[in-house]
Amino acid sequence: MIQLFPISKPSVDWNNYLPVAKQIMGEDIAANAASVSKHSSQAFHDTLIHLLGEKALKHLHYAFMLLGQKDFVIELLEHQDIVSISVTQTPELAFYLGILSGSLFRFKQLILILNWNKSSRMLSNKLQEFFENTENIYIFSEYSKQSKGDGTYQLCKLK
Repeated sequence: MIQLFPISKPSVDWNNYLPVAKQIMGEDIAANAASVSKHSSQAFHDTLIHLLGEKALKHLHYAFMLLGQKDFVIELLEHQDIVSISVTQTPELAFYLGILSGSLFRFKQLILILNWNKSSRMLSNKLQEFFENTENIYIFSEYSKQSKGDGTYQLCKLK
């Protein structure tokens, strides 16, 4: 069992950000965010990408609370050093609570390497689905989903 709960995402001071970005670019970047509310993570992502390109991913930070079986959380600690992880044991001795935090750039890397077993792919799939379905941030357009036959998928680079 793996449960993932988003607990922190970018918070933007739109009153400061939009006028400065408009001055730098000479255009109203809020208009480039299409029909998306200018107060969404997607709009901030889209406008930063417009300003900085892929480097923008290093400036968008997220944190998640992870509840997982002890063995998986320990394995996660041992196999990755991409995002920060702090772990504590829950009163139910079989489960650990972890806090994962890092930039969107780091989470993208993590999602791509989490493929060594079903549990790691479940976490990868949950993270990717959060960014795509909740945040409307699509950073895996150059990848396709390859089913692993166990209810999970692995992202594979398109040729």
